[in-house]
This record gives sequence, C-alpha cells and structure tokens, in this order.
Amino acid sequence: MNTLSTALFDVGKDRYEKYKKNIEKFITLQVGLTTFHFNRDANEYTAKLYNFHIFPRHFATVDARFLCQASSWAFLSEYDFDFNKCVRDGLPFLNMEQEKQLKSDLKSDLLFTMEDNMAISMDNEKTLQRELSRVGEWLRKNSKEKEAMTISYGLLKNDVALIYFFQKEIRQHFGNVWTNTLAQDIEVLKVSPEERQRLESENRDELDEWIVDQMLGFTKVFRLLAEAKKPLVGHNLLLDLMILYNQFHRPLPNSYTTFKQKITELFPSVYDTKFISYRFKKSLETDGKQTEALTSNVLKPMYEYFKEPSIVNPLMTYAPEVSISAADQSKIDAKLRSSYHMAGWDSYVTGYCFIKMGHYFAAFKYGPDSIKRPLSSAEHIQGVSEFKCRVNVIRASINHINLGGDDPATTRPQALVIKHRKNKKIDMSEVLELLTKYAPFDTMPMGHDAIVVAIPSYSLARNLLREFSNNRTYSVSRYHMWKENKLIKAMIWSSFLLSTGILLGTFVNYLIKD
Repeated sequence: MNTLSTALFDVGKDRYEKYKKNIEKFITLQVGLTTFHFNRDANEYTAKLYNFHIFPRHFATVDARFLCQASSWAFLSEYDFDFNKCVRDGLPFLNMEQEKQLKSDLKSDLLFTMEDNMAISMDNEKTLQRELSRVGEWLRKNSKEKEAMTISYGLLKNDVALIYFFQKEIRQHFGNVWTNTLAQDIEVLKVSPEERQRLESENRDELDEWIVDQMLGFTKVFRLLAEAKKPLVGHNLLLDLMILYNQFHRPLPNSYTTFKQKITELFPSVYDTKFISYRFKKSLETDGKQTEALTSNVLKPMYEYFKEPSIVNPLMTYAPEVSISAADQSKIDAKLRSSYHMAGWDSYVTGYCFIKMGHYFAAFKYGPDSIKRPLSSAEHIQGVSEFKCRVNVIRASINHINLGGDDPATTRPQALVIKHRKNKKIDMSEVLELLTKYAPFDTMPMGHDAIVVAIPSYSLARNLLREFSNNRTYSVSRYHMWKENKLIKAMIWSSFLLSTGILLGTFVNYLIKD
C-alpha cells in the first residue's frame, strides 16, 4: 500500500485513521512466523520457521472482495512470490464477523434454498453428480449393513465446498447411508434405519462445524498466538498489527484508543525491533563505540550487523547463539532461506535481531556481573521491558505510539508558518521551490495567505528561520495554533466578550440594587 498519505504533522490518531482507511480494502497474502526455544545450558535459541500463504475462500455469502495494487504486486513478483501457489494452496481465513455470517447461512439452510447456488460451479456440479452415481451403483451391489466405501478428496478436487455438498447430497439422496469426514477421504457407510436416526440426532451439526473449521484456516493460528500471550515481535509493525487484527479478528474499530485497548488484550507483550534499534544505536554512540555503530536499522543490514563476528563489545560477550533447528534446515525451501521480503525469513531475522538487542540491554541493565555469564531468556525479555508495547511510527510528529498508554510528546521542532509580507496570496510553487533544500518537509495550507510547514529536525528549522529572515517576499515564524487559527481566535474572543458581558451585567445590576 504505497499510497498512504503520511505526514510529519501526524499524531498517533492521525496515522491510525489513515492506515485504517487503506487497510480495510486490502488483504495480506503471506504471513511469516518464527518460534524461538531457548536452551540455557547451550546458551542458544533454536528457531522454527513458518511461511504461510493466505488466500480467502468463498462459501455461501462469505465472498471476500479486496483491492490489488500494481506496484505491490510488481514488488512481490520481483522477489519471486508464487502467486499460483498462493491462490491454489493459500490458507483461508475468517474474522469474527465473517464466521458469524457463515454460521448464520448454515443455520438458515440458505445454501439449499438459493436458486442459483453460489458455492458450486457447473464443472463442480458435474463432478458431484458423477460421484453420486458411483455411490448409487455401490449401494445396488452391496446389501450388507456396516459395509463402507471411501472417496478420495482428490476426486473432489480437494475442494472443501465440494466435499461438504457431496456429503449433504449423499445423506439427502440415500436414507440407508451415513458419511464421515476422514483425514484424506470421505467414508460412505451403509447403516440401518435406526442407526441413521441415531446418527442424525447425535451428529446433526458436525458437518457444519467441519466446514466452519476448514474456512477458519489461518485464523486458528492467529487465535492460538493470542491465547498463548507470548511476546510478539515485529519490525516496524504498526501496519502489521492492524492488518492482523482486521483480517483475522474483527473489523478495525473507529476509535484509535479502542484499537490500542483491544490489541493489547490480544497481545499484551508487543516489541518493535525498529523502535528498539534506534535506542540501541544511540546507546552505542553514547558509549563511544563508533567503530561498532549500527549504520542502518533496515532489516537486512541490521541482521548482517549482528551476524558479524568482529563485534567486540563486552556487553555482547555471552550473547546467545541463534540458529534454525537442524530438523528444519533440510525442510526449508532454498528460496525461503536468506530470501528477504519472504515473510517467513523476515520473521526469523526480526527475532534474531531482537534476541541480540535483548541480551545487550539486559547486560547493560544488570551491570558488570552480567557480562561474565550467559543470561536467561527471562533476563533477555526484562532487558527490553521499557520498550514493551512501543511501536515505531515513521515520518510523523511522534517517533512511536504507546499501545499500553498515552502516546509520547512530539520529538519534532515546532511547526513554522510562512506568510506573504504584504498579506497577498501565497505562490505555492515559489514557496515549495524555496523549501526544497529543507526536504523532507510537509506543508499544510492556512487560508490563501499562509502555509504551515513541518520540518523533521531542529537544525533544519533553525536554518530555515535564519534564511527567510532576509527574504523580502515571505516571512517565517513559529506556528502557534491559538494565534494563527482563525476559528480558535474567534472562539477565544467570543469567550472573552461573553465573560466581559456577564461581568458588566453583574456590575450594573449591583449598582441598580444599590
């Protein structure tokens, strides 16, 4: 989603609302997940990587619509994303609203009352009839009860909708059979009328429950993560959290405050390696470790930095090893291993960097004795506890949002206001050309005769003020909302006049009484 209109003016609420507006139209096609297990004796974390392709499935009235962005798909293609595999084998998903809708469809028997069944194509209808005929033929040749035949999912194209409807049709057409859903097959079992009645009574909803379970797909993984309440680590993950919430839990709430409350109920321990890396970089610079400086907190160079064996910082002496489990090494697709922008590998790299920084901050926190021994996983987490629920925000008036409480104050310099010295209409193209050397910056019009400018650094702001002090056409000053905003000024004056009027009226009334 490259069309998000972020700005240096944004506070947390602004950024959330901008992301929300875009996220609701898109879906993620890939989710990477890596779990880490710590062996204290070996001082080593062992990682298991998972790369999930995600793609919605339609059934009944659940039929997701989403937008595709050409630049995003071109980016995925550049990194060899397998679109066919994603559509063919991608795991389905339902958020709670979609799950509720599906269950409602199943209870209302909507699927069998619709004149044009949305879930079955003409080709699949032929497949269904062919397999029904096979069952009918088998029943004619076998009269004994308890005999069974199996029909492979492959004969039904491994299509969960077809598997569901096939069993419904068999039960409806033949009163002396029952079906069971096995791991890879459907079992058709011949039964007595009494047995059929008992099975209908005891297993009335099992087929509906099965199709709901199949349609939930990756949502079950999401719910497992939420139930586990383990630390959740990501890199620059505000957008990721919002996508996960919207796609696998519930539609995003309108309120920013409500979102922060709900996401921390699901994941109370969230860590952002992008945000932590800024503090790590600053810590190295403060300690004078310029030769060990982290030059970039982009994921790939950050990982390569921590993989570098020449780091001699004493705080990293007993930093734990991090490796992919031996059992997984042979199973991992060669394309996935070391393939950046493949979600599974990115998740591993993120966890790797988190563990290394966790050890650094823990050793720093616990003092000299801690650098002489391996630390526990609990100490690693405690080392970064101050960063818990602090999620990085790029190019905004704040550098992070606090999911667990109030957001921080702005770290940017005060906005500036540019006006025409003769109160004439501002020539925007001329002003923007003058501001080019101060990029990146953002502007916001304020009437026809002024614009507000947001600058990312204090040094650039000072330079701009100094240079424009000699400009004969335009003046620059620090922006004060109460002073520059006409509406607020009007409200202040109205309040002043109202207060004065009340005071004067009271005084006159007092004189009359006297």
